Amino acid sequence: MAYASRAPTAATAPPRVVTPVPDEDSGFRVLITNDDGIHARGLACLAAALHADGSYDVRVVAPHTEQSACGHSITLSGNLEARTAADGRNLGLPTTFAVPAASVRGTPADCVKLATTSALLGGSWRPQLVVSGINRGPNFGLCTVVSGTCAAARQASWQGFPSIAASLDCFARDADYEAAAKALLPVIAAVRSAAADGTWPTRVYVNVNLPDARHCPAYVDFLGMEHACGPVRGVRIAPLSEAGVVDEYVQQSDQLPPGGDAAAAWEQWKLVNARSEVAKGGAELTYLAAGYAVVSPVSLRPGDADERRAAAILRRTVPGASNSGVGGSGVSAATLAATLGVAALALAYMRPRL
Repeated sequence: MAYASRAPTAATAPPRVVTPVPDEDSGFRVLITNDDGIHARGLACLAAALHADGSYDVRVVAPHTEQSACGHSITLSGNLEARTAADGRNLGLPTTFAVPAASVRGTPADCVKLATTSALLGGSWRPQLVVSGINRGPNFGLCTVVSGTCAAARQASWQGFPSIAASLDCFARDADYEAAAKALLPVIAAVRSAAADGTWPTRVYVNVNLPDARHCPAYVDFLGMEHACGPVRGVRIAPLSEAGVVDEYVQQSDQLPPGGDAAAAWEQWKLVNARSEVAKGGAELTYLAAGYAVVSPVSLRPGDADERRAAAILRRTVPGASNSGVGGSGVSAATLAATLGVAALALAYMRPRL
């Protein structure tokens, strides 16, 4: 569902409050967004890791509320509403330091488009890299098509910005996002270096799934996926798999409208029994279950030459990244895009009329 259909009316929407944002360039410019919303810990931990590095000029533009599984929806009707602040904590961003930020009543793709095509962040500020995440829960294989996290990175890549979508392979509230952010830094540095010297291929984003670094027994989650716990074992490059999530809907009691007219009742259907297609996970899910951070270049073009080029860059420049030790197969994201055809690419300019 597109966010526009859920937008508040002019009567209920809060007034737009704009705080001037500093325009000075104090490092490599990184835009951070997500689909879990501006209040998410994963977003704050990613901002904190880049802030601690000291060489990044970080800005945050994130949805006002959670937008998980919204896909690549964008708002076409009405206005996008945003609040900006020089200190994102005034918008609910749970950091311990000030970072320029904006909270947007829109989708992750909306956030990227607004941040990169307007003066939202002050003057002519534009990112040199866009990072989406760190998402609560993994985004793998076919799930990347419906993921708002991946849509933000895809939108940035579409517009010519190098981009990364990062997700933590854990749904627990106490998941270790701090360790995940630190594990992501070498990937960010590798893309940054290639972007700076002009060798990073255009229209390619990087999808990263990070294991949870908590010290706990390995477990199988409600989707049927195996999860490793403990220190991240290293980095592995792998293509997106063919795995997705299979689920079903079960009819619930009908909801009667005021007055109880059964003929006008809306049938109620609840999503149940979701499970991952682990058998189709190939190297992507095999590495992840073994405790590795899995890095998958995703090309927006038909043909996977750019994906192979990006993978080669990452193998050379991310410390410890390789494909050794675990077997598996996968389908390239470009092949996936070709299979989905026009529907997948047109997703950026479509929204359900719900």
